[in-house]
Amino acid sequence: MKSSVQSGLLFGRRQELARLTAAIRERRSLLIFGPPDSGKSALVDQALANLPKNLASRCLRVKAEGSLQRTLQQQVIRLFAAKDATVEAAFPSQAAGSQSVESWVKKQTSGRLRSVLFRAFDAGRYWIFWDNIGQLGLAHYHFLREVIWMRKTPVYLLARGLGYEYLGQAGRLFWSHEWRVELGPLVAEDARALLEAAIKREGITNLDLSEFHEQVLEASRGLPGAIVRMVAMAGQPQYRYGNKVKTKLIHIDYLVQLASRVQV
Repeated sequence: MKSSVQSGLLFGRRQELARLTAAIRERRSLLIFGPPDSGKSALVDQALANLPKNLASRCLRVKAEGSLQRTLQQQVIRLFAAKDATVEAAFPSQAAGSQSVESWVKKQTSGRLRSVLFRAFDAGRYWIFWDNIGQLGLAHYHFLREVIWMRKTPVYLLARGLGYEYLGQAGRLFWSHEWRVELGPLVAEDARALLEAAIKREGITNLDLSEFHEQVLEASRGLPGAIVRMVAMAGQPQYRYGNKVKTKLIHIDYLVQLASRVQV
């Protein structure tokens, strides 16, 4: 499925987008939180798309899943892809290809990876984005604190909510309201505008949508990702009966897919 930015489907997030853009330009760390499908990734996508290319290229995004070592590995690989001179110099000459780099990174200790990253952040000017974070432990906390305060590199975390059950120890870094952006449901007007745009994009305006609109708005609870996903499902033949859309089946399958994504 295309992202909201690729499809031009970002509605009702003007204030949040302005806050994120300002934080990036001022190099201020930020926590972006909200339930699944509230549009966190789409918001970051749009903010980065609006930046000058030379700045956007230094905004490094990784999925912060699993252990700290796994995340550090992904961060080093991402810096190598960005042609960071410090990281490139850390690799042996035979580890030139992307597969060789990944193999080499997996053999390094957490201490070695941290050392490489800290030197790269000291020498370069980067913005670090960690997507899909869960409970981060003390090791994550100490690493992020070092990056933000000692290495003067801003960090942007995308989380499903506040509190220890969502952030773990990382919540200690974003205790002030000014360091947090919350994404909730869209207001009714923006939800309807997004729904209409998604329907048009999927090319299903010829179907009988007499009940579809209200059913999707209710089932989605105003969450933009839910609206876009359910409309995309309506464009698939298995969710149609003649000229009508099987909205209840779409809702059930969407919830099943959502549960699978949240557990990952």
